[in-house]
Amino acid sequence: MLLPAFARWGTVMPLGGTSNHFRLETLRRLGGWDAYNVTEDADLGVRLARRNLRTATSVSVTLEEAPVRFKPWLGQRTRWMKGWMQTFVVHNRRARRLYADLGPAGFAMFQVTILSMLLAPILHLGMFPMLVWMQFDQSNSFDSWNPWWLACLLVLVLGHGTAMVVNMVGLARIGRNRFWAQQLLLPLYWLLITWATLLALREFLFRPFHWFKTPHLASKRRRLGGFRRPAAAE
Repeated sequence: MLLPAFARWGTVMPLGGTSNHFRLETLRRLGGWDAYNVTEDADLGVRLARRNLRTATSVSVTLEEAPVRFKPWLGQRTRWMKGWMQTFVVHNRRARRLYADLGPAGFAMFQVTILSMLLAPILHLGMFPMLVWMQFDQSNSFDSWNPWWLACLLVLVLGHGTAMVVNMVGLARIGRNRFWAQQLLLPLYWLLITWATLLALREFLFRPFHWFKTPHLASKRRRLGGFRRPAAAE
């Protein structure tokens, strides 16, 4: 859902981790991969945009072996979040130059996209304790129509609701509607991402270049069938 939209808008597009195709000469002119960024595809996506190079998506479908155990998943997600932190810091070292390269809209999209990915998990850390406190504090209860309580409730519903709808539309495009019900677990999943983000912050400070190598093993399951190509990359 998101990457095709970024490509259509012509803004900064963080590349996906698999099935990327480049013109070799263009990649060499950009300096290749950043050997120190542990989410190097994100950094490369920003550099492509800064050089006003077009990035597009394809309607082809590829399958990837995703982690099925918690520890490898946590390590992979920690590395990704740390790489986003690196990307944000590196490209903002010369903010004026970044602004000149991307323009007003591209600069704003870059800041909003990456900051939202980094701050949203951390904000979730305080969300559930606050909900519990507001429930037991009579002055902040729903029945009292406290403006702060209503604002928090609105943000909670709109935030999670929008994310669930986006996931459901994406699943529908590839013929995986049976996973719609699992989207109700998204708030719990984001709490796990919060854990990974805090670990990433610690590593960013003390082990910035440590690379957790995600184990990719040949799946013992039969090849998944029934995938449907999206009608269009929108």
